[in-house]
Amino acid sequence: MSRIFQSINKSEYFILDADISKCFDQINHDYLLSKIDCPSTMKAQIRQWLKAGVMDNGIFNATEAGTPQGGVISPLLANIALDGMIRLIDLNFPKKGKVQAKVIRYADDFVVISPQLEIIQQCQIVIEEWLKPIGLELKPAKTRLCHTLREIEVNGENIPPGFDFLGWNFRQYPVGKHHAGKSGGAGKSSKTLEFKTFIKPSKKAIKAHADKVKEVIKTHKTAPQYALIKRLNPVIRGWCNYHSKVVSNWSTRKGTSFDVPNKVAFLLKKQKGKCTFCGQYFTPEDIAEIDHIIPTSLGGKDEYKNLQLLHRHCHDIKTSTDGSYNSKEDGWYASIVIEDASVPSPLSLDTVKSAVGIDVGLKEFLVDSEGDAVPIQQYYRKAQSKLARAQRELSRKVKGSANYQKLAHKIACLHQFVARVRKEFHYQVAHKLCEKYDLIGLEDINIKGLAKTRLAKSILDAAWGQFSQILEAVAVKRGNWIVKVNPYGTSQRCSGCGKNVPKALSVRTHECPHCGTVLDRDHNAAINIKNLALNAVGLTVSACGSKRGYSACEAGIFICEEKKLTLYR
Repeated sequence: MSRIFQSINKSEYFILDADISKCFDQINHDYLLSKIDCPSTMKAQIRQWLKAGVMDNGIFNATEAGTPQGGVISPLLANIALDGMIRLIDLNFPKKGKVQAKVIRYADDFVVISPQLEIIQQCQIVIEEWLKPIGLELKPAKTRLCHTLREIEVNGENIPPGFDFLGWNFRQYPVGKHHAGKSGGAGKSSKTLEFKTFIKPSKKAIKAHADKVKEVIKTHKTAPQYALIKRLNPVIRGWCNYHSKVVSNWSTRKGTSFDVPNKVAFLLKKQKGKCTFCGQYFTPEDIAEIDHIIPTSLGGKDEYKNLQLLHRHCHDIKTSTDGSYNSKEDGWYASIVIEDASVPSPLSLDTVKSAVGIDVGLKEFLVDSEGDAVPIQQYYRKAQSKLARAQRELSRKVKGSANYQKLAHKIACLHQFVARVRKEFHYQVAHKLCEKYDLIGLEDINIKGLAKTRLAKSILDAAWGQFSQILEAVAVKRGNWIVKVNPYGTSQRCSGCGKNVPKALSVRTHECPHCGTVLDRDHNAAINIKNLALNAVGLTVSACGSKRGYSACEAGIFICEEKKLTLYR
């Protein structure tokens, strides 16, 4: 697709859209074998594959030509047989300052691109002659001459512009000079184009997909809703993934909508429909906000080159880390560092009497190795409707007016309230853990990587990174130990026997077939995190005894040589 787009994007072309008739059934075996450069023993084996024949309803049919339909090796053999088509066109129509003809092929489907209709017609004749020794020919019903921009007349028949290839429709549409691009030449040779090239799913592909969806719905009329959804999901997702790379998409098309501000439309087009913070595409349901790359409080200017479009939740996390967060809506804050003699010395490992591992998540904020869970709060989601309502009101105010400033201050205070309530919750949980346990095992999670997934809003709302920092600070004040371990495998490994028990993310109960341990998935992971933390600081036990109050079931023996470890005292 990209090769075709790059070939026709800067100029209008004539196209030979061709398809080879019964390509896999008619390939000449002798010609195919003559093109395969391999040892004679392997060539003999390939000949046997080709001559193996087909058993149809108990009747044996010999194969004198073609490759086995549906065979794993058939596409490879077909590509070997058709290899040389591109070189054929290059030799017969050599480049003279400008490419005369270009072939783009995928298996037995190919297109020939040329700026001249006469060359396209000659290419068709040359290719037909070249296919004869292979035992192949072009299929008249699926071979057509067309133009990328205009309707043309071929043999008394009017051919509409554009062509279909591999389920996509390629076509150039005429546009005004203010919407067209440049031809890309140097200096004065660069001229304004009078068209734009679009690639979108073909009508035939859309109809086939719609028919498949209808068939699934028809055959699941009496099935439960979840069964229908489960069956439809791979069909819809597969079709969307295949066509996700087309040139026309919602993110940039939204810029032409009358209800989208010009500044947002410009940034959507500039960023190619993606949020610059998380790299994900904007969707119709997303709330997009304009952000200053260099905050205005730090000297940044309110001009286009200093603006970017972000998801609202990405904007929140970016604002909290870009240095503009020191100036809060209720005043300025000073950070003062002092030496406090009352801070206790860290406990000696010999005096550690209690330890815990904690597994953070999105279903529960955390689950510890004792099986206790702390519910997740989702402060941002709870305030989201109020924030969205205030944002809509703000959009209707005159920018710079007193009412605008007043409402902007109110919105900033709402964001600050959410951040403060979340922070207070983290402090309360951290103090309770440090009061109860001397050593706390914690996952060393790649939060920045997780924040680039579709769960970004929930992950950033939970603020695991902030909680980790607060827990470390509280532990320092209380003289406790914080041990960070690599979380890899903690959900799959059995905390009772140490063997791996693979399970999907949707399975929330850990059931070990080896030792019979049955635990909640997060509880099992928390025990494994605790065991890794104890091993990391040398508080391990043997499998047949206990040491310093830890049972063999709790502490276990696990190798930590490859584990990434960070200690905080």
